[in-house]
This record gives sequence, structure tokens and C-alpha cells, in this order.
Amino acid sequence: MDQLNKMQEIMELQHLQEQMEALSKQLEELQEKQGTISITVNAIKEIQNIKKGTEILAPLADGIFVRTQLNDNSTAIVNIGKGITVEKPLPEVLKMVQGHESKITKSSLEIETKMQDISNNLLEKIAKLEMSEVSEENKE
Repeated sequence: MDQLNKMQEIMELQHLQEQMEALSKQLEELQEKQGTISITVNAIKEIQNIKKGTEILAPLADGIFVRTQLNDNSTAIVNIGKGITVEKPLPEVLKMVQGHESKITKSSLEIETKMQDISNNLLEKIAKLEMSEVSEENKE
């Protein structure tokens, strides 16, 4: 393998490594979203079992809560975009959230498959480079 081909292979390796890093970051973000959705699913399921009139903590911001009384455990207010909210039954909200969870799981699996393909490609290219180095050393 001549020097120009080696340089091209090394550049391809770097490009593949960059792709792996980008995909890894996307996967990490999806996993964080999946964790949040899992918490939401559990909260929806739990709130349906809480008696009306029970005092609960309602979040105002991350880590900030107020004490309030649960008056309705059958519906939730859902933001549907552009600042518009609608009231929906909790089973419908649960189904919607679980749909998001399924999409995230599918996307995660797709990214993991891409990462595996890139990893295999990286290993092949590294092996090819190593073999060319060994054959060049044997020529000397």
C-alpha cells in the first residue's frame, strides 16, 4: 500500500471515529429521554391509584415542589404544541407517552445497529492497515 492510500485510509478511520462519537452522543440523549419517559409512565400509572383529595407534591421546576390536593386523577392537561393545551383522559395520555417511548426505543436500536456497522468497518480498515504494514516490513 503506498503512502497516499495509507493517508486516505487513516482519514477514513478518523471520519468513522467521528461518526461513532456523534452516534454515541445521540444514543446517550435518547437514553436520557427514555429515562424521563419511564418516570412519566410510572407517575401516570400511580396518579390513577391515588384517592381524590390526597395531598401531593406538584413540581414547579426541577427540584422545586408545592403541596397541593389532588382533585382529579382521571385527566391530565397536555401541551400539544405552540402553547396550546388540552385535557385528556389519563389512559389516553399513557398510550401517547408509551408511543413516544416506542419511537425512542426504535431509534436507539437503529443507532446501535449503525454503530455496530461502523465498528465492524473500523476493525476491517485497521486490520487492512496493519497487514499492509507487516507486508511492507517483510519487503525490507
